[in-house]
Amino acid sequence: MLQSNTYSPTAIFGSHTRYVVPLFQRPYVWNRDEQWEPLWQDV
Repeated sequence: MLQSNTYSPTAIFGSHTRYVVPLFQRPYVWNRDEQWEPLWQDV
């Protein structure tokens, strides 16, 4: 069952929960020019 909840970074990375990326999302790869740079500019 898919759940959509909001969690803080501390709640995500500070626990012993294992998160799994669904198979249909694994082939997707971000590259620097098209995804990472615009993301960091927005942050």
